[in-house]
Amino acid sequence: MPTTRPSLGQRVYRMLLRLLPADFRAEFGHEMEGVFLDEQRDATRRGASSWLWLRTLGGILATAPAQHVDVLKQDLTHTGRSLARTPVFAATAVLALALGIGGMCAVLTLVHQVVLRQLPVPQPERLVYFDSPSFAYPVLREVQRQVPSLHGVFGWTIEPTTKGARGSRC
Repeated sequence: MPTTRPSLGQRVYRMLLRLLPADFRAEFGHEMEGVFLDEQRDATRRGASSWLWLRTLGGILATAPAQHVDVLKQDLTHTGRSLARTPVFAATAVLALALGIGGMCAVLTLVHQVVLRQLPVPQPERLVYFDSPSFAYPVLREVQRQVPSLHGVFGWTIEPTTKGARGSRC
């Protein structure tokens, strides 16, 4: 038995039905599609196809959010009952979420402060970075003296320490 290809109207209506929750579509979708096809045949005979599409679109756009809210209410009720039956698991889950969210907030705040925020100087775009292991304090002072266009000089160093070596502090 050859299958017929769905009409454009039927394909568009099926796409509109995808706005509804999957459970609702599984239960009522086939029946809704049949009713729509009957109404489409009647509307085409009367020349009122545009009115049918407006009414159909309005109906689905009004029904879909209400159905999604209903599914969400059912899910939240089920979740609340399940967590009430297992309070230790619920407390562990809430604690794990709180620690995870708090940790991420701390890390993102640190990244923002260290990496993303501008330096607290009047014109940060005028800063110059020199990368050389030979820049000791006297060298920095000499650079500042010889280059009058430099407003100021700042330097830092990271010296490796050997744990347990004589004279080192850890």
